[in-house]
Amino acid sequence: MASSKRPKQPPRWDLSDLYAHIADPAVVRDQARIEKQLKRFLATYRNAITKDVTTKTLAALLQDYSNIIAGVRKLVAYARLEFSTHTRDDKHGAFLQNISTWSTAVDTQLLFVDLQISRLPKKVLARFADDQGLQDSHHYLDIQVAWRPHRLSEREEKILYDKSLTGLWALQRIYDLDHVEREYVVTVGKKTEHMHDAHVLSLLHSPKPERRKAAAEAVGKRNEESIKQSALLYNTVVYDYIMNAKYRNFERPEDMRHLENEVTREAVEALLSEVRASRPIVHKHYKLKKKLLDLPTLHEYDKYAPMNATAKTYTWEQARELVVSSFRNFSEEFGAIAEEFFDKGWIDGPPQKGKRSGAFCYFVTPDLHPYVLMNFKGTTNDVMTLAHELGHGIHAYLARKQSLLHFDWPLTTAETASIFGEMIVFDQLLEQLPPKQKLTLVMHKLESIFASAHRQIAMFEFERAVFDIRKEREVSVEEFKKLWVKGQKDLFGSGVKISKNEEHWWSMIPHLVHYPFYVYAYAFGELLTLSLYTMYKNEGDVFVKKYMEFLAAGGSKSPDDLLRAFDIDWSQQSFWKQGVQEIEQLVQTAQELTK
Repeated sequence: MASSKRPKQPPRWDLSDLYAHIADPAVVRDQARIEKQLKRFLATYRNAITKDVTTKTLAALLQDYSNIIAGVRKLVAYARLEFSTHTRDDKHGAFLQNISTWSTAVDTQLLFVDLQISRLPKKVLARFADDQGLQDSHHYLDIQVAWRPHRLSEREEKILYDKSLTGLWALQRIYDLDHVEREYVVTVGKKTEHMHDAHVLSLLHSPKPERRKAAAEAVGKRNEESIKQSALLYNTVVYDYIMNAKYRNFERPEDMRHLENEVTREAVEALLSEVRASRPIVHKHYKLKKKLLDLPTLHEYDKYAPMNATAKTYTWEQARELVVSSFRNFSEEFGAIAEEFFDKGWIDGPPQKGKRSGAFCYFVTPDLHPYVLMNFKGTTNDVMTLAHELGHGIHAYLARKQSLLHFDWPLTTAETASIFGEMIVFDQLLEQLPPKQKLTLVMHKLESIFASAHRQIAMFEFERAVFDIRKEREVSVEEFKKLWVKGQKDLFGSGVKISKNEEHWWSMIPHLVHYPFYVYAYAFGELLTLSLYTMYKNEGDVFVKKYMEFLAAGGSKSPDDLLRAFDIDWSQQSFWKQGVQEIEQLVQTAQELTK
């Protein structure tokens, strides 16, 4: 039974584990302490990473290096978390910029560590690979070796770092400020409202067609107003990434992201091939949805329309109970960790003016807990998002036994715990609901999967096409429009009509600006997790033990090594077909429920 002390409304998070406020004297003190540590570190180790370096020296160097990085990460995390809920406040914006500038100055002075380690003779690195004195750094050392052909000189690396403050990072901040401050004019009948993006996007899930249409028109009109600026900004971001990839000796720009993700081009192409081949499932789903909604035409703004006019909503306490109990059914430890997020102020729940839209989980260092940001309005989608972000949080929580150098993992496996969390909650809901609500839930889940897998691959293909043009010249507004619309039509087939409102939706995708070629990782995570979840249903407790060990390993091994326990080879298209078969089963379930 719920405790009376629990908040009835979504709580604000408590960042006091980091700092009290942006004017906290501890911020300046910590910066001064880190600068002293850095000065000692440079004096001690600047010329120590040679072919004669001993295990003892390298282990001490990496520990001191980690201590400095941990202090910097804490400051950066606080600045970013505070800004995410105060994006319209100039003081918070200036604080974030100041901390970013300062942290970049520290980072540039530490560049020599990765550079010099990556250039150590192979004999020396091979010796360290089996040395127990460097056990907390083994995979970190492997990564430095993998990046060896793509490192620049220290001076060149510093120039790129410094220029990023007035280049790429500045563009990303301009993009964020523009989208946070945007207002959308939504007119339904005689009523006109001014909304921020989180609110207007939520209307696309409205049971009322006129509200969905009005929201799409408002977004389309606002995008059109600034499309020239958006095109110029994105052209510049793309060319920046192309230049970086060129200077770093990558054959294709996307290969730089593949290396960061610790995945081969072959594995990505296998995924792409299977997702493309499975698009008829998406077409089939939306034809069914059009029939069930009894619409003459299913427009793009109807994609997320609920299956009944009285869509179920949840209070914050109901959402909490559902997620925690579902997680406990999977693993008592899973549920207990999730409960800590609710009880200890690690979640910022309510939407508010000036708060960034969407949701995320931010983890800092092994000795500090993760933080979750939500914009909770009580929809089923919000409940699933809560489960998703808490899955990330549990992943980071379990991996806290790892060293700082192993307290990070590539995007290809980062989405596994989050999507797994969604599946756990989905299955529990499916057991509880009556048939009509089950159909609504299954249709919603399918659309969530399509958004994570098929839509993300469509965006990846859009990126590829844009990059191919941008290598030669700037991409025009008309070309952006045509590439985006083609991708959407290929994705949804004849089941969904793509209107003018959709033409410039690409300008609304922050990942395209912040993380080029990031998006395929969502499809990786979705199909990988669907396969893992099938294993869980077949193996039960045996799987749970392996899965918890997989999460707790953090970034201490490569994804290939981590997944070896599950006998997975993701370079084969046949593996990805297993995940697609789970989607096909859900489509079949939806069709059966319609009867």
